Amino acid sequence: TTTDPRVGLVLFAVLVGFVYYPTMLSEEEYLIAKFPAVAAGRAFPWRLIPDPRRLPEAISTDCFTVQTAWNNLGFRSAWFILGLPLFLRVLQWVQGMFW
Repeated sequence: TTTDPRVGLVLFAVLVGFVYYPTMLSEEEYLIAKFPAVAAGRAFPWRLIPDPRRLPEAISTDCFTVQTAWNNLGFRSAWFILGLPLFLRVLQWVQGMFW
């Protein structure tokens, strides 16, 4: 059976709207409470789409390190995304063996 791609888009929109977006808002509140002096005069960035006008600033800072990205699950979550199709194929194969 095939699934209509619109179903996936609707599910993605629901996930973003009801899980991801509220998580972003709560993280902003947490950071404002934890670092009030930094947040006082700062404009908040776009939430879902990065602001391309801030790319030169992001490139020129020395805040990014591979170790920080690793600690923040950046690379480890990429392995999940890469491994998910393989996992789904294996699951489909196992289901075919028993059903």
